[in-house]
Amino acid sequence: MTFIIAEIGVNWDGDFELVKKMMKKSKDAGCNAVKFQAFNQKILGNHPESKRLLKSAISDYNVERIDEISKEIGIEWICTPMYVEAVDII
Repeated sequence: MTFIIAEIGVNWDGDFELVKKMMKKSKDAGCNAVKFQAFNQKILGNHPESKRLLKSAISDYNVERIDEISKEIGIEWICTPMYVEAVDII
């Protein structure tokens, strides 16, 4: 069996309507799952786009909504935890 994962990463900019469209398009394209990332300010340090990146990181704030959207669309989602505490969030 082939399992295809679409990388959403930080491209949704914390916009739930955009991520919903991205998940739908991924499912329509034949993907089995979409992938996100979880990171925090400590990891980003002084990155010039840290504010934007934090908006699109999986966090306590958005994990339940991402899960609801994926169930509504019928696509799996996964996340790369970039720090130890993110494992508990995911």
